[in-house]
Amino acid sequence: MASETGYNIDVEGFGQENIPPDLRSKDLPSERLLGKGLASIGYETKWKGMQYARKDFVGVPRDIFRNEADVLVRLTDHENVVKTHGLTVDRLSCSLVLEYMDDKLSTLLQKRKDQRRRIATGTNCGNQSEPFELQEALHLMLQIAKGMEHLHDQGILHGDLKIRNILVTHKDNGDKNLSVESVKVADFGLIQTKANSMCYASRQARKLDMVRWKAPENLKLLLSEALSSESDSNSDEEYAGSSGVTRSGDVYSFAMICFQILTGEEPYLKRNWKELVPSIVSGELRPKLPPSCPPMLRDLLEICWATDPYQRRPFSYIREKLEHMYTLRKWIVKEEGEQKREQLEKADNSLKLVAPMEPNFPISEPFEPNSSNIAHLVPDPDVLRKGKALESGYIQPIFESTLRALTRIEELEISKEIQTDSRPDDAGPSANFRYTTS
Repeated sequence: MASETGYNIDVEGFGQENIPPDLRSKDLPSERLLGKGLASIGYETKWKGMQYARKDFVGVPRDIFRNEADVLVRLTDHENVVKTHGLTVDRLSCSLVLEYMDDKLSTLLQKRKDQRRRIATGTNCGNQSEPFELQEALHLMLQIAKGMEHLHDQGILHGDLKIRNILVTHKDNGDKNLSVESVKVADFGLIQTKANSMCYASRQARKLDMVRWKAPENLKLLLSEALSSESDSNSDEEYAGSSGVTRSGDVYSFAMICFQILTGEEPYLKRNWKELVPSIVSGELRPKLPPSCPPMLRDLLEICWATDPYQRRPFSYIREKLEHMYTLRKWIVKEEGEQKREQLEKADNSLKLVAPMEPNFPISEPFEPNSSNIAHLVPDPDVLRKGKALESGYIQPIFESTLRALTRIEELEISKEIQTDSRPDDAGPSANFRYTTS
């Protein structure tokens, strides 16, 4: 179908929410300014009484925008991914019509951090500036991982994953400005559009943004400039990172988001990008996780931000580990008093990533999400007291979940020997296990 601009807009499935395929940007009035990114401006808008967000890209070639936007409109819905309802293509700008969300996670994070600081003032509560309790932080990370797993399964790379591109909806009850109902990944799959759109930030701001969120392998051009006495490059395209966007790069960016969720601080705050780049690329510098971060979560994040992209794990693996941690703690939180505190401390130390990391697998195109020889969680015998797993080769699941292991372990009174002669397609080599109870 041709729009009044004379440009064909033929998007299958665009009619969701009764939005027509020949909609123009002038049909979506700019109401409240939602935010200005490096390459776009977002507004609250309405169409036939329904609330949406409109994201405008100025100066981008229409064919480049449509090639990427068409894919987003057709994307299968997911509860942790912001829905793209439609698009508009006009003479001067291109726009996405998006699901409206209440806030950015970065804004909520700062509000929560300020609140906890106020509560801690004049008390002996220790450092209460961390924005979220650990259980809530795990839930946020888990939702982001689920959204990213869905995008990667659909063949969509984010390419610009950072805290400002994670949006939230608030709960209806309680303080709406501080509560979280759901978390969704936004601003994905527009790599070429952003690279060719008018930029709303200085070159220095864009470089610092890259250093904070991009994987080391995407910083090689900046490294050359940081080590050179020459003036800044005049090329915008070379810093867009469009040629180096990978699944493993998204995983690295996810780890940076997790650091900010845990601490409330942006990575490498108040540091010059030229000072940061050499240390980040070499692997010498990574954000410092807080003492409250459980060992298993610490190990997981260190894998995610590994210097070697082949050591990072896919989001299916990350989501699985976060589910184990979140479910285990949620089960224990039902307890009360000192017993609850002691059990949480044990839980935070009860799971380990125990399998060897080699041989690694590349996270590159093409990627099969179910073909990875990855480790699984195994109960720590020192904490669970009654169990021991002897590993030979690659670890495979002893239990379907850690929660099931914890709830059933007291019932086990006999020795079991598990011999694994075959393995699923997504597991590593076969292994022998011996599980004993005393």
